[in-house]
Amino acid sequence: MAHLEYQRKRVSGEYVGISEKVASTIELWGPINQLVQPPKELIIRITPSNSIQLEKLDPIKDSRRAYRITAAQPQLIKLQALNNQEIWDFIVLDIEPKTYMNLTAEKIEFIRQLFKEGGPVARKENFPVSAMLACACAESGYGTSSIYKKTGNPFNLQKPDSWAYPKCTTLTNKTENKLNEKAKPAPFCTASSLAEATRQWCEWIRYFPNKTSVSNILAYRNNPMRFAEELYRVGFADSKRERTKEYASLLKRYAFERYDQF
Repeated sequence: MAHLEYQRKRVSGEYVGISEKVASTIELWGPINQLVQPPKELIIRITPSNSIQLEKLDPIKDSRRAYRITAAQPQLIKLQALNNQEIWDFIVLDIEPKTYMNLTAEKIEFIRQLFKEGGPVARKENFPVSAMLACACAESGYGTSSIYKKTGNPFNLQKPDSWAYPKCTTLTNKTENKLNEKAKPAPFCTASSLAEATRQWCEWIRYFPNKTSVSNILAYRNNPMRFAEELYRVGFADSKRERTKEYASLLKRYAFERYDQF
């Protein structure tokens, strides 16, 4: 069966990151359907097709057909290999903004894994995936902070003993987030996966004791930047709006809203 490759590695069903406005090459192994007479070449369909240039490169070599792809702006694109209208293989191209050049490979991988594991959880709760990513990146230093390394939760959730939610096991650790204040022990939620951590983030917001604050935030579910900015209302960033404005700024800087597409 034909399959798609990137840098000579099979990537069937995966998310493949490429940079905006930079030509990249995707290959289709086994591009000719030999089961019909006469043999027929598979075609590539991209969705959505706007702002995308797709160029077939000739000739077929080593049973691979190469395609040059250039995207004008950050977005998610589904690329499918079709035999007539039957999908034989597909990938999702993650068109990354040029600002990703400011991030290390470790930080980019953290974003990708959080989207892969946590994205479906946030989406199920009808929370903007982009705001979730921005919050986690700001709170954990894109997955590099010492607290995240200890707890497995990038949102720095400090759960009071009297709270029923979020459901989590806590680990007492010193706080690191208050300027000019001596660090003190606090009960941080721990998580065994980024999906579990995202579930806890959703529960923190939904069950926060101040119901007016919760209602105010949920009103912006369809406005990811405002949703991110309003997270100070439920205790994020030491409840300081000027700090959660940085969540929104980060969301825009790295074009995280593209992750709200799927």
